[in-house]
Amino acid sequence: MKRVASAIVLAVFGMILLAPVGAPFVQASANSAPSYWQGAESSGPMLTENCPITVTEEHLHLEIPNLPSGWYDTAEQLAEYGGKVTAEYTFHNPTTEAVEVRLAFPFGARPAYLSAELDDTSRFSVTVDGAPIERNVRYTWEPYGDYDVSNVQDSMRQEGFFTPDLAVTQYTVTGIPKDCIVLLTLSYNPLRTQTACGDGYSEFVDGYERLNLYEYGRGSVSFTAYGELPKVEKAEYMESGREQERQILPLTADMGWGNSMELQDALEEIRPPEIGKVDFFNAASAYLSYMGGTLDRLTALTPFSMQRWFVYTLSIPAGGTVKNAVTAPLYPDKWRSGYDYTYLLSPASAWADFGTLTITVDTPYELSDCSLPLEKGETGYIYAREGLPLGELTFSIGGSGENDDGIGLLWLILLVPLGVRLVGGIAALIAVFAIHVRKKTKKT
Repeated sequence: MKRVASAIVLAVFGMILLAPVGAPFVQASANSAPSYWQGAESSGPMLTENCPITVTEEHLHLEIPNLPSGWYDTAEQLAEYGGKVTAEYTFHNPTTEAVEVRLAFPFGARPAYLSAELDDTSRFSVTVDGAPIERNVRYTWEPYGDYDVSNVQDSMRQEGFFTPDLAVTQYTVTGIPKDCIVLLTLSYNPLRTQTACGDGYSEFVDGYERLNLYEYGRGSVSFTAYGELPKVEKAEYMESGREQERQILPLTADMGWGNSMELQDALEEIRPPEIGKVDFFNAASAYLSYMGGTLDRLTALTPFSMQRWFVYTLSIPAGGTVKNAVTAPLYPDKWRSGYDYTYLLSPASAWADFGTLTITVDTPYELSDCSLPLEKGETGYIYAREGLPLGELTFSIGGSGENDDGIGLLWLILLVPLGVRLVGGIAALIAVFAIHVRKKTKKT
C-alpha cells in the first residue's frame, strides 16, 4: 500500500510540475515588443583626402533629454524625441597658403525603429562659423552600415568585376509546363562570367553549374548573365508533384538570349531620381560584388536604405581658423532593459594633428559602462583631455520604467505559473498523504 501511495503522490506531483506553462507565455510573446532594435552609430565629418589642416580643439556635446520609445513612422512622433549630438571643431591652417579641404559628414545610417519612409534629413545640420554652408547629398552602400568615406567617389568605379561597360544579358525560357522546375546546365569561365537567378537557386554538378528555376505559374523562367555569355549545355525540367517522385525530363521549349546592355545603362532604368548616376552605379556595383543577384534586387537601393553623406568644402586662409559644427540625432541600440550609445572618435585621427577634446553629456539619466572616465556634474557628465583617446565613445543608459518592466514581465510570466504549479503540487502531496493516513487509521 505504501508503494501505491508513493507512486500516486509522485505521479500527481510530476504531472502538475511538468505541465507546460501554456498560453500565458505564448500570448505574452505575441504581444510583447522586440527585445532588440538596432540603432546607428554617430560620427563627425571625415576627410576625403590628405591635407595639412589641424584640429585645435573639438567640443562634443551630447544632449539626451529623453529616450527613443517605440516605433517612429511620422514626423510628429519623431519630433518628440530630443536626443542629438553636436560636434564643433576648430580647424587651423598652419601653412602659408590658403587651403581648401573637402569633408564628408555621414548622416544616413538609420535605426531599426525608424520607418523607411520617414525623412529625418532636417535633423542633421552643418555650419561654418555659425552659418549654414552649401553641401551636396551623396549616397553609398555599406554591407554592414559602416562609414567608409573612401566610397564617396566622383567617378564610376573601374575596379572589380562589375564595371560600367560590363555586358548584362537575360536568358528566357517560355512555353513550359505549369509549376515545373527548369534545370539549365551551364559552362563558362568564372573570371569572365557570373550568373544570377531570381526565383530559384544554383548548384555545381559534375563540374558544371546547374540552375534550378521555378515556374510559379508564369509560363516562363529566366536568369541573368554578367559578362561573356555562358554555354547552355543541357535543358531539362521536373514536373510538379512530390519531389521524391519527380523525374528529370528533356525540355522542349522556346529559349534564348535577349539583347545585351552595358551595366551602367541597365542601371539607369531602375535608378531612383534622387540618387546621382555615379553614386547609384557605385552602390549597385558594390552590392552586386558582395551580394550577387539579378538587377531586380537593386530596387532595394533607395535614398533611405543607403548611407547618406553631406559633402562640403572648407576654405581656410593661411594661418587662419574656422569653426565647423555638425549636428545629428542620437539613435542608440535599444534593448528591453536599456540603451547603448556609440560615437565614433577614431575618424578624427586622420587630421594632421589633434589638440584638445572636451565631451559633455547633458542628461537626467545615469550613465553606465562608459568607455571613457566621464565625471558626473550638475547637468550631466564631462570629460576633457589633450589629444585623441584610443577607441570610441560608448556608454549605456538603463531603460525607462516600461522597458525595465519588459524584463520583469518576462520573469513574471515564466515564474508565476511554475510557482502556482509548485503550490498545487505541495497541496496534492498533503491531500494524498492525508488520505493515506486516514485509511491506515481506519484499519487500526
